[in-house]
Amino acid sequence: ELLLSKLVELSRRVHGMEHESTKRSMSYLHRMKERIVITQDGQPFIASRYENDGGKCIVKDPTIEDEKEIKISASDIIPYLGTPVVCKGLQELTHLNGKIGDVRKVDLEEGKCQVHFQEAGLEHAEIKFNHLRVVFDLPPLDA
Repeated sequence: ELLLSKLVELSRRVHGMEHESTKRSMSYLHRMKERIVITQDGQPFIASRYENDGGKCIVKDPTIEDEKEIKISASDIIPYLGTPVVCKGLQELTHLNGKIGDVRKVDLEEGKCQVHFQEAGLEHAEIKFNHLRVVFDLPPLDA
């Protein structure tokens, strides 16, 4: 997502807004920014934000045109492949609390996601669903 953001910015400057390269890169970025989550039964949703101090996640069903947003308990959603997440409340791997990564594998039976982290030097880890929160706005890499 961060790489696409830079590509869109560069394409806008070099080619302008109406150029096909800019339009395509903007379309890919829009799709990349969708935060896909699933429920335990595998139902996909597009998450847009948390409410109630992270207790509820606001989602839409991607298969229904113009669907209204619904609230789902944050404990009932699972970040899906490619979704950026942050670790919270880890008791054993405390060094990963607050670290951002993306989901590379979902294991419904074990209740864990394999997360690969942005920060150099951090190994990927298997993290329980309830210790992950979706990141809706990624900080710049420079931060």
